[in-house]
Amino acid sequence: MKALLNLPEESRMEETTDEEICQAVLGVRDSQKEGALDGDVDGDGVVEPCPTYREVCEATSIINRYVEHIDDPIAHKFEVMLASIGRQIRLERAQALTITHITDYFNHTEVVLD
Repeated sequence: MKALLNLPEESRMEETTDEEICQAVLGVRDSQKEGALDGDVDGDGVVEPCPTYREVCEATSIINRYVEHIDDPIAHKFEVMLASIGRQIRLERAQALTITHITDYFNHTEVVLD
């Protein structure tokens, strides 16, 4: 019974120093930060770009058209979740907008008359 509770692989942990544990934790944290900056990387090392707003809206619309014909409680919950995602995206885009005035476009041009 003790052999099951104290596996040889786990007993090696007792030999690990605090410094080694600290370095391992810092290494994992640094690699996670780098991964967050680099984006998601698959096994081939190819970074796939984040889908655009338009692509997400198109996908949501297609899935909604498919799900609306399914009479199932899970499908109805999925419709609600898709609507929630759509609202969240619109809210984020609205918050990212900046206020401009039509005269802002005319102030940046210089007209040279001969």
